[in-house]
Amino acid sequence: MPYYISKIRTLAIMKLRLILKIFLFIFLIAIPGIYLFIPSPIRVSKEQKIKGFDENIFALLSNSKLKLWTHKDSISDGYTFNVTGSAYPRIFIEAVNADKKVKIEIEIISNDKIDSCKLYWHYQLPAGHTPWARVQNYLQARKLKEIFAKKMDIIDEYAGKTENTYGISIVESKVKDTLIATLSRYELKPASTSLICIMINNLRQQISNSNLLITDSAMAILPHTTEGKYKVMVGFPVNKAPESNSNIAIKKMIPGKLLTATIYGGPAAVNKGYLQMKEYIIDRGTEEAALPYEVFVTNRCLEKDTAKWITKICYPVF
Repeated sequence: MPYYISKIRTLAIMKLRLILKIFLFIFLIAIPGIYLFIPSPIRVSKEQKIKGFDENIFALLSNSKLKLWTHKDSISDGYTFNVTGSAYPRIFIEAVNADKKVKIEIEIISNDKIDSCKLYWHYQLPAGHTPWARVQNYLQARKLKEIFAKKMDIIDEYAGKTENTYGISIVESKVKDTLIATLSRYELKPASTSLICIMINNLRQQISNSNLLITDSAMAILPHTTEGKYKVMVGFPVNKAPESNSNIAIKKMIPGKLLTATIYGGPAAVNKGYLQMKEYIIDRGTEEAALPYEVFVTNRCLEKDTAKWITKICYPVF
């Protein structure tokens, strides 16, 4: 055999031995490293901020029929989620993928800010006995963490909309119309729509006679009792104060914070809207600045079908 061929063969063998030694060294280092850096059991936890009142979030996540748990979407990546129990402030979820089940515990933490809270969720997986099993279980734990974090992000977006947690869309704005021409009277029972329409038409005529301009839709103060009688007040926002000799009563509104919600339907829907708005206010510890009122977006005097009524509920607050 020529010398140079023998030399090349010897170098190849030496190179192969070196590669094998390197692989053996890496293997000997990697195996203890896997046991060192992937402990048993594998514990996973995360804290996330969520928009919404803590009790509302608890009720939302405790609902076993919530689409977040039942709907098979691309985020779930083969996992199914089931609510197995709840006791405020904790919700217990079971994540299932093939033959593996993971128990996840969610804890709701109240926040100083009324409109948000925190979710602390955690779970653990057995690490396994072999290095390969440990690596596989570690990767599975990381994958589940990413999936569940995305699920909670969906809850954050969903709960941030008041129509999902209170049933109506509540918008914070400012009082725009500060001069309201009003007409009031007392009744022995809550005012009917026909009586309110008579009062609105009378007030409209008085405003016209006083050379004032109506700047928005008619409104009415929520009926309340005074000495056993119901006070009914209707009003129109006007462009200016009347002359001193005018008989029109003017109510001045403070240009402060205003919570509004648009309601579709008749008196029952409007009354329900008031209750939902009241719940929102109580949850946030907000103080009411004045009596709530409703704006008739639909002219109730012309539209007899209450299902077609559109009403804006307005709550002045501090």
